[in-house]
Amino acid sequence: MKKIRLIPALIALVFALAGAFAFTAQKAEQKRDPVIYHYTSSSDDIDDMRNIANWDVVETPTGCGSTGDLPCSKTFPEEDDVAFQNYLNTFSDPAVLAAAVTTRKD
Repeated sequence: MKKIRLIPALIALVFALAGAFAFTAQKAEQKRDPVIYHYTSSSDDIDDMRNIANWDVVETPTGCGSTGDLPCSKTFPEEDDVAFQNYLNTFSDPAVLAAAVTTRKD
């Protein structure tokens, strides 16, 4: 008799654990929307271009074009300042401009 009651309890426990893992996996898979970081400084110094304080998240960058010596905007997969700072740290001077979606003049 005890074995008969134990089996449904074990089945319920298995389903409960499976459900908990399913919801955890689903939450981790949720993606964030990409964002646009806009370079706000007028400095052409590489250290300033790499400084996250000189970049703002915007809906629409202003003053951007297709030529210039300053980065203007960069689309990034999600709003994550630490990841974006790490991304900026990987660039040399010309690479920042090449990676920018748009550029601008001083």
